[in-house]
Amino acid sequence: MNEIALQSPQQHPLGAFEPDEVFVEYDAPLVFTVRGANDRTYLAYLAEAKPGCSVYLAVPIAPDLLAEVARGRAPVRAAFTGKVWVIVVHASGQIAKADEEFAAALPPRYLPPEQLRGA
Repeated sequence: MNEIALQSPQQHPLGAFEPDEVFVEYDAPLVFTVRGANDRTYLAYLAEAKPGCSVYLAVPIAPDLLAEVARGRAPVRAAFTGKVWVIVVHASGQIAKADEEFAAALPPRYLPPEQLRGA
């Protein structure tokens, strides 16, 4: 995780960061929605799982794009452009850090694979 320089935690709009609707799951939710504290829908992606913590990316998503991702008509990665939230969650489920970064500045391996679809 030392490839991403996360600064001190800032206020984030992601609330408790609990999965609402899961689109892809493998031992844990990989692609899912969360309801933000502002009742906005965010698409989340598990970018990296390490012992003790996980790194997620999350972006606000428009209903029409969410519907396309959910049906498998649009790749998950289509939502992860511009600014994204980088969320570090401890194994306890508590958010340790939440920072907004530009997707282009992230290591490519953190972004969803081009072929990943929600259905």
